[in-house]
Amino acid sequence: MKKNYRLLGILFFILSNPLYAQSTDAMKILANGNVGIGTSTPTQARLVVSGEQSTNASGMFVYGYRSSKVMESGTVKNSIYATDGVTAQQFNVVSDARIKKILGVSNNANDLDILSKIVITDYKMIDSVQRGNQLYKKVIAQQVEQVYPLAVTTKQTEIIPNVYQLSTIQNGWIPVNSKDLAVGDKIKLVFSGDVILTDILAINKEAIRVNCTKEGSVFVYGKEVHDFHSVDYEAIAMLNVSATQALLKRIEMLENKNTNLVQTVSKLEKEQQQTSDRLKAIEQLLLPAVAENDTVK
Repeated sequence: MKKNYRLLGILFFILSNPLYAQSTDAMKILANGNVGIGTSTPTQARLVVSGEQSTNASGMFVYGYRSSKVMESGTVKNSIYATDGVTAQQFNVVSDARIKKILGVSNNANDLDILSKIVITDYKMIDSVQRGNQLYKKVIAQQVEQVYPLAVTTKQTEIIPNVYQLSTIQNGWIPVNSKDLAVGDKIKLVFSGDVILTDILAINKEAIRVNCTKEGSVFVYGKEVHDFHSVDYEAIAMLNVSATQALLKRIEMLENKNTNLVQTVSKLEKEQQQTSDRLKAIEQLLLPAVAENDTVK
């Protein structure tokens, strides 16, 4: 019998997955098209996601008030996770004073000093296949960490392209540059139609042995790391605001000094003019007497 989906709303219950096996609606679509995940009242926007999932932050940029701190563990709580870019006209970040323990106003002068030490770097991505070959002009997390650790997350799990080499595999052995690899590392292997993450069992100068029974061509991407760095660009943006305020204070101070100097110069010019006028008056008084004295002589 064909199901009748009423305009009043459609409820989807995902009961087979324990992650969603709960008393609330897993997903709901209202008659106006609004979609709710984890909520039955998605009234705030076209898509409303309620709830969070703790997970390893695999190199993602965590945007919001929770991210502006040094992470104490390798997990973050997310409502939405994307493996690629997100495009929108506007992003609004929660910033209500009533959810914060305000400790004080940031020191503008210190922020300006920190900002001056952040290095902007030109670079391209190693993984040009997935990331493209475009030129970036941004920061490097490890460098930012040295001067502004508040803006850097350091305990994330990610796979880095530290090998990025086409090779072959036979009896588990792969001829490849083994630099920066160690026994026990997990390494990402890309086969035609399959991608696996497996353990490195042995290493010699020219090859590695992995826990894999596949044979033939393989692209060795790189190893899994647990200290992957990412940068909170929002924190840097706010640092820039504070530093700009420090510069504004300096500009205002210099403008005030300049105004005082202009006033002082103007006053000195008036005094000089007055002195010049007095000298001319004295000359006018003395010149006739001098001329008469010269005539008598």
